[in-house]
Amino acid sequence: ILDDHWNLLFDFCSSLLHEETIPSSKFKNSSYNEYMGKQILLVIQLVFDQCIKLLSLKSFICLLALIKLFALHTENVNNCLVASGYFMTLSDHFCENLTKKLHKHEVIQFWREYFKSICKLCSDPRMALRKSVIQMLFNIIEIRKELLNFDIMDDLLLNEIIPLLKFSYERASGSFDLSKPITSNLSDPVKYHHSRNTPEKQWMKTYILLIDGCCRFFMQLFKTYNRENFFTFNSAHNFLTFVKESIIEDNIELTYHSTVAFNYLCSNFKEICDTDSGIFVEFWRFSYSIIKSFYQIIMNM
Repeated sequence: ILDDHWNLLFDFCSSLLHEETIPSSKFKNSSYNEYMGKQILLVIQLVFDQCIKLLSLKSFICLLALIKLFALHTENVNNCLVASGYFMTLSDHFCENLTKKLHKHEVIQFWREYFKSICKLCSDPRMALRKSVIQMLFNIIEIRKELLNFDIMDDLLLNEIIPLLKFSYERASGSFDLSKPITSNLSDPVKYHHSRNTPEKQWMKTYILLIDGCCRFFMQLFKTYNRENFFTFNSAHNFLTFVKESIIEDNIELTYHSTVAFNYLCSNFKEICDTDSGIFVEFWRFSYSIIKSFYQIIMNM
């Protein structure tokens, strides 16, 4: 009965987050309505404390959008961290209260929207928020692995995590013009107060978090769905291709961390694969191409 009303409430709160000022002379010079932001956070907290079991799938997705918008548009990092933490709670309630009631395609729809919302925050300009959300992302994947089918995980790796890897790699390597303000919905630019804490260093840390988590996710995906044609899937092929390209790039620090990731993959494949299997041969053929490319670079130095 209340379903449409919940959606109206969440949509209304989301619309408030797009406002640059509130209609009050007291705050008219403020670029961000801190008071309104606190009230919206209270709404989110109240929903989780009192009403979460009443929500339908549609309302869950609207709530996802609200939490994402709040974290993206809120200057106060602590409030962002509080709000983003509700992603974990939301997945708990979904699994406990809705999973068994929904059709398979509805479950897939939820998880795709869910991971899309989380991954959006993984490219936030603020390192503290990025770090927290990235760690939460891979924790959720590990915890929920039995509920996530191959289609969900394949889509997540291909369409969300690999683009994030590429984005953080480009930021860390300085491919972007980091002298320009980082694109953000926030009014104040990100500030770096120490010469060793440069934007590149911040994104380097992000890249390390992502490549480490992605390798574990990749191996988890392979162990769960050990198929002879595994490397024909775009997600697997694109990830390994990215690892190869990142190893043979000019940036020594990025090359090092990508090589560590590659070594992790090699060690794990050696342990879990039958050496006579076609997929083992396929992986080591790919590995040889990486080593050969790297050797050629060294010889040309």
